[in-house]
Amino acid sequence: MSYADLLQIAIHEAGHCVVGIALEHKVEVVTVSAGGGRMLFERPIVEPTHNVAISVAGLLAEHRDEHGPFKTFMPRRNELESDFGFIQEALSAAPRQCDWSEHPTYKRGVRLADDLLRSNWHAVGTVARALSRRGTLTGAEINKLLGKHEAA
Repeated sequence: MSYADLLQIAIHEAGHCVVGIALEHKVEVVTVSAGGGRMLFERPIVEPTHNVAISVAGLLAEHRDEHGPFKTFMPRRNELESDFGFIQEALSAAPRQCDWSEHPTYKRGVRLADDLLRSNWHAVGTVARALSRRGTLTGAEINKLLGKHEAA
């Protein structure tokens, strides 16, 4: 796996991480490897809009990094395959067969993630670079890294 591939995974996980921190959720640990990434918060995310925002933030961060300045982007189900379970859980009141990309909570979550990524993009880069070098960061290490780039 190339450094560029690992960095893309790190950007994805950093997107989840920074949006979660901006929403005042405490990170336990974030890990990236050739097999993918994993992020854990200290507590489950129970607020549906926060759950959606954190879930889509990884893909939004990848999209922003790949395509430059932020453009309107509404991820669809097939693009969110790895994060789908969390979104489905957040929208559990919606019928299983509905087009949840049209669900108001989903749309609010995507807008929230987009806004938070825009205002905290430097923090995403800081976390992603550290993750790509170290492989694993604890919540305490991330907080220390973001000391000067605190998520809003």
